[in-house]
Amino acid sequence: MLFKNPKIVFLFIAFISYSYSFSQIDSKEAELEQIKKKELQIQHEIDSLKLIACGDSLKGIGYPTSKNKVEIWEHSAMVIGFSCEEKLPAWVFHVITPDILSGNVKRKDRFRNDPKATCIVGTFEDYSKTSIIDGKKKSKSYGYDRGHLAPSADFKWSEIALDESFYYTNMTAQTRDFNRISWNNLESKVRQSLESTPCNHYVVTGPILNDYSGVTGGTNDIPVPNYFYKAIIRLGGKPSGIGFIMPNEKCEKPLASYIVTIDSIEKLTGLNLFPAIDKELQDKIEAQANFNDWNFEIIKGDVSPIDPTTLPKGVFNTYQAQYKGGETVQVAGKVVSTYYAEKKSGITFINLDKDYPNQTFTIKIKKENLKNFSYTPHIELKDKTVIVIGKVILDKNRRPSITITSEKQIEIYDTKVEL
Repeated sequence: MLFKNPKIVFLFIAFISYSYSFSQIDSKEAELEQIKKKELQIQHEIDSLKLIACGDSLKGIGYPTSKNKVEIWEHSAMVIGFSCEEKLPAWVFHVITPDILSGNVKRKDRFRNDPKATCIVGTFEDYSKTSIIDGKKKSKSYGYDRGHLAPSADFKWSEIALDESFYYTNMTAQTRDFNRISWNNLESKVRQSLESTPCNHYVVTGPILNDYSGVTGGTNDIPVPNYFYKAIIRLGGKPSGIGFIMPNEKCEKPLASYIVTIDSIEKLTGLNLFPAIDKELQDKIEAQANFNDWNFEIIKGDVSPIDPTTLPKGVFNTYQAQYKGGETVQVAGKVVSTYYAEKKSGITFINLDKDYPNQTFTIKIKKENLKNFSYTPHIELKDKTVIVIGKVILDKNRRPSITITSEKQIEIYDTKVEL
């Protein structure tokens, strides 16, 4: 018989063992797949509970109130008070949670109509003119950005909340420099403040109604606001409040120049912004306007741009550099981080004042130009305050940089420190 042959018996046993092992592997992989599905299900349930918590917390703080009529449209993590008469949101109320610190949901720019809107709201056609050229559909902007009031980046912990931030009811016409530089800078600072004080930040944002520079294109005649406000409070840690009013244009002054009290915003707009808060606490925080309480400037080793009045004539700080695109100028700042991408691009990156990924100004040195330096830039320039000269280039996010080819283009500003 076959099983009297030792070789056959050995092979048979090996085959059975082999088959059993693979059967166990298949079983464990199926078990793991079930665990992953369960994990995904639980994560969805957690996300849903977080969105419910957001809505509850906004109701707890109280929606803004006013004598003027607004339509109130509730969404997952923001509430919109829309003035149908003005064809603009009077306010958008949302909460930034500490989840923002670990959120990684990416924006998809899916601008669209709000299903809850009940009156005329700006649409794509109010921002861009569409025409057919050579059989292809092409669009040309009327010159205004579709500017968020509740920024999409504040919701990068939730795919649903981030997606809803692209409703046109959350948009207003903003100039490009305002939307992409000045307003974006303020929004980033508010998010960064959660790093030092990780608690819910409640934010009301809107245009100053009845103060317009004209209307957008299209047929709906959507007004273009001249000014925008943002009011922020936090009740965790040291309860604080702060407000900003900024013109719808390139804002040349430091962010601190646009600070106002929440009280002053309420007087200007006729709104009661956080009505459900304890009256004594409300009066206290709405009268505040302390920039330093919010750690907007110094985050994780970052430093404020050098006071321009202290710089030599013809030298600009890193904040001013963003308005010098295409010009050859001198820029001063402190080196807060460096990186030599030896195995990739070969470029040396030297960030002044703000670290990556929130960098505001970068010096770049190509690998082939390192031979023109008597020192190793990414090592020797760390923590130094420098002045660099060169042509300012703005990237797609309008962040400035200068690419240098030799050490003659950079010098230590603090004369007490030498290479």
